[in-house]
Amino acid sequence: MQINIARYSNLISLKDTGHNEEREEKLLERCPFGHEGTKLVSIPITILNVTGAIITWYLPDALTDTTQLNSPISWNLLDLEVSASLKGPCSEKILKVIARPAAITSAALRVMHPEQYWAGI
Repeated sequence: MQINIARYSNLISLKDTGHNEEREEKLLERCPFGHEGTKLVSIPITILNVTGAIITWYLPDALTDTTQLNSPISWNLLDLEVSASLKGPCSEKILKVIARPAAITSAALRVMHPEQYWAGI
């Protein structure tokens, strides 16, 4: 893609929700997407920006519906503790259900963002 993601990310903030049309137009003026047009893909691809940095991986059907779960673990960086759902009688069942998606996520993170992976270890 003909966009510099690092430059674009320096211009946006948490206040940019995509709902302010005037702001979105200004961002597009400063960081235009280029002229590649709309492309629909149905195969696994890696999308790079203009500098060669990876923007995203598109992996259709990489995870089954069963594997695509919401993790019951909630994180509060100021006060870490076990979530309420893992304190109850179903905790062992929940942990068994999320073990495979957690392993897949961990493996993907190891490939896609090694620094963040090792920080989490």
